[in-house]
Amino acid sequence: MVAQLAQQLRTHGEQVQESSALIANAECMQALLREVTTFADCDTSVLVHGETGVGKERIAQMLHEHHKRYSEGPFVPVNCGAIPDGLFESLFFGHAKGSFTGAVFAHKGYFEQADGGTLFLDGIGDMPLYQQVKLLRVLEDSAVTRIGSATQVKVDFRLVAATNKTYIPQVEDTIWREFRCQSGGRNAHLARRVA
Repeated sequence: MVAQLAQQLRTHGEQVQESSALIANAECMQALLREVTTFADCDTSVLVHGETGVGKERIAQMLHEHHKRYSEGPFVPVNCGAIPDGLFESLFFGHAKGSFTGAVFAHKGYFEQADGGTLFLDGIGDMPLYQQVKLLRVLEDSAVTRIGSATQVKVDFRLVAATNKTYIPQVEDTIWREFRCQSGGRNAHLARRVA
């Protein structure tokens, strides 16, 4: 009996590794996973809301993996709470060679690194508003300009962001506006389910 159970667990573990799926027993989680799979192939930006440790990054990975086009590209996770103020532009937009002391080579920022794939911004609620405004501009234009360069670089990526902060509908000139406009309200339903 124990040997049979051990074999079943090994077989189940192999299946889980092959599919890289989440396992859910609760009906509300099963419904969430069905909704994530349904929503995954939409081209819109997604905001995932939930408390720390509930699996927001795993949901973002599932959204990436199940998208027909963006799953072929990279999944670029960024912890927004760990971005130092002085390095924001360089990390997100990149820089040209010689644009500042120490820039001995050109650097692709997160936007360019995610081109053709998914950019996951974890903890977007921790990002200062002035930085969110800069992100919004990239989403609107689908282009970035590296520090020290005058040439715009076109980018095509899907943005998935996560926060444990309460959504603030009064804020109009931040990244939140983009989610509200692009999602048609669907991400709000998804966000409630993650929490």
